[in-house]
Amino acid sequence: MCRQGTSGAGRKNPGFESALLDLKRGEQHRPDYLKLNPKAVVPTLADSDRVITDSSAILFYIEETAPEPCLLPADPGCAQTRRWLKRVDDLLHPGCTTVTFAISDAGTSLKT
Repeated sequence: MCRQGTSGAGRKNPGFESALLDLKRGEQHRPDYLKLNPKAVVPTLADSDRVITDSSAILFYIEETAPEPCLLPADPGCAQTRRWLKRVDDLLHPGCTTVTFAISDAGTSLKT
């Protein structure tokens, strides 16, 4: 999971367990992870039989399934929060993905 989802999960459930993947080593392509997330991207939240693979969706899922303590503002403030999270999803994450893959590919290219 990313920091956004992990932070929310940790505040809601102090016993929350997370697993870090080394993207530079390609751990997101392990068969066990691909069963959860065939797109091989992070983050992924597995909760019983539910698998959620988008950081904002994970945050909202955590808020809806464990309402206390409240992490998001009550409406209408939540609409503003959703707007900012959409910006992160639409603008920031694609840029981070480009950099992440560039770094990962650079490491692979150097080995050959």
